[in-house]
Amino acid sequence: MRKIFTLFVTAFAMLALTACGGDKAKTPEQLIVGTWVSTAPIVVEESGMTISITDMAVTYKKDNTTKFNADMAMSGLMAMELSFSGTGTWAMEGDQLTETITAVDVDMKTEVPGMPDMNDMMSEQMIAEGKTTSTIVSLDKKTYVVKDNDSGETMTLKRK
Repeated sequence: MRKIFTLFVTAFAMLALTACGGDKAKTPEQLIVGTWVSTAPIVVEESGMTISITDMAVTYKKDNTTKFNADMAMSGLMAMELSFSGTGTWAMEGDQLTETITAVDVDMKTEVPGMPDMNDMMSEQMIAEGKTTSTIVSLDKKTYVVKDNDSGETMTLKRK
């Protein structure tokens, strides 16, 4: 009987210490705060073009604002490379993440003869898309997997 009592007291003490001094469970809204980087390129085929997004990073802040940047390469009917960075807002309800781009700077890295500067047009188009909603597939302290609700594309990001 004494062994059972000792085991019970030890288990209770461990439980009490874990509850008091350990990491508290975080909500998804708390877990997403921080900087996340892509683990692999995101490749999309669209209208005869292959679009590859690399070196993506996004920072979710506690005040529900975001900061992001990435490089993009397009090939197919024409080839060009560009980078973009910007800011936005985010909100989460259950496993649904809604993001809205509020400002974006596009920097064309490829000059296409006869093609006008498309930086402003592409920036305006990204802002005009309005809110986008994604489904959070999984989210923990180190890994964030999200699926775009429109394209069905899934991407994995790691905490920086």
